[in-house]
This record gives sequence, C-alpha cells and structure tokens, in this order.
Amino acid sequence: MELRVLRYFLSVAANKSVSKAAKQLHIIQPTLSRQIQELEEELGVSLLIRDHHRIRLSPKGEVFAQRASEIVKLCDKVQEEFSKKMKGTLSIGCIESNGSKEMAQWIAKFHRQFPEVHFEIFSADSQEIKQKLEAGLLDLGFLIEPVEKEEYEWIRLRSCDLMGLILLREDPLAKKKHIQKEDVYSLPLFLPYRKEVRKEILRFLEKEEKDLQIVGSSRLFSNVGYLVEQKMGYAIGVDGIIGLAESDKLVFRPFSPEIKMRTIMVWRKGRLLSPVAEAFLEFVKKELKT
Repeated sequence: MELRVLRYFLSVAANKSVSKAAKQLHIIQPTLSRQIQELEEELGVSLLIRDHHRIRLSPKGEVFAQRASEIVKLCDKVQEEFSKKMKGTLSIGCIESNGSKEMAQWIAKFHRQFPEVHFEIFSADSQEIKQKLEAGLLDLGFLIEPVEKEEYEWIRLRSCDLMGLILLREDPLAKKKHIQKEDVYSLPLFLPYRKEVRKEILRFLEKEEKDLQIVGSSRLFSNVGYLVEQKMGYAIGVDGIIGLAESDKLVFRPFSPEIKMRTIMVWRKGRLLSPVAEAFLEFVKKELKT
C-alpha cells in the first residue's frame, strides 16, 4: 500500500467523484479507477459505493478514510520536520481553561519568531487529548489537573482556574459573590464528565452523586451553556471556560472555600518530539522563567 494511493483515495472521497479527483490529481480517470480497484482488492473490502454517477464511502470506507488521513498527515509532518528551516506543523490539544489564554500568548509570540510554523489546535476534553497524544497525533497537550502524570513529562502553567457555578445572570444566586456548598444541594446540576474532576467537586460538596440532582454531564461546556440558558439546570465548571464572557445571559460564581485547578502542558515520556515541538517547548520554559 503506497502513500500515493492513499492520497488518491482521499481525493476521490473528498470529491465524491473519480473524474473530479482525476482532474485535481492531474492523472487520467482510468488510471485512478484502476488504483482504487487495486486498493480495494488488496484490503479485501469495498471502500466505495457506486450509485449511477454518484460515489459515496461504504462503512468500511469511512473507517479507512479516517485512518488514511491520519497516516498522510503523519507522513507530511515527518517531511516537514526534516527540512532545514524552522517550519512544519505543531499539533496541540487544549482543554477549556484559563491556560488557553496563556497558550495563545505563547503561540502568537512563537509565531512571530517562526512565521513558517503552522499550528493545529485541537479543542477537546482531557481524555480525548490523552488518546491523541498516545497515538502520536498531537505533539503537546494542555490538561487541567488532577492528572495522572506517570506517563507524561509536564510543565505547570502560571495560570489557574477557580471551580464554581455557572448560572443565569437573572438567577437570585447570581447576586452572591461566592457559592456555598449548601446552595448547590437542591439544584439540578450539569457536572464535568471527567471522573477526577467530579471527585474534587463531590469532595467539596461532601455528598455522593446519588444525593444530588444530576441532570447531565459534558466533556466540553459549549453545549451545556445553551442548556443552562434554557433554564434546564446549573453547570459546575471553571472560570476559564471559553465563550462564557461572550454570553450576556450567564455568569460565573466561584465556590467558597476556593477550589483552584491548575493547567499543565504535557508530552509523552520516552517519545522524541519534532524539532518544532522541541523549539516550542524550550520557548515555553524560557517564558515561564521571565
């Protein structure tokens, strides 16, 4: 299986047409059709469903397209990493936290020094970021503690987040500067999906999950924010959640006593970083010393 053929297949999948893909790839249509057919024979599955003049991916084709895309990206990245100039792609996974603001400042400053570096920012929860770090699809990840650090090298950021309640601006509780644990007991709640964070919340509340009115959970806040706006419940999260400041309907009120959550930048132990990732890591270390 050649990398060239994977690119051919991805072009056909993107264009949903062999003729359009052939034109884009600057090859003749019979050659492209033969390459795709040989790929299907090699794999022993049908990747495309041919319906009159339309083409769509089969279920196996959907899976193969995802894997082929990952392989092509990794190969392109290797080629970039061995070029002489400081250029290439830096893939970073980031959770929703105040650490995102610190990360953005570093990226902007680094990019001014190395304008040929391209950044891929992947926003997700900690679990998905860790999975992509394990698969080699991310160079670095920004995670909010608590995190099991045995598998990672890591640096703690300066910024921290406060845990608290996200609620409607018009809610009577919004008049309070701080939220006490007793304020939360009777509320319908959306909790973070991560078990480690939920444990911290339950420790603060001095309750078990069965004793609370939990209406849902979420890996990221964005969709839950709309549910809070619809008066379905209250969300427990951190003050660094992106987009909250843009809402004129929601406010954040921290818990008292404070629950502080720190963000760390991590990378896999024992895995060689690309030259671009190494340069960015050294840049961050210097920034944290200033």
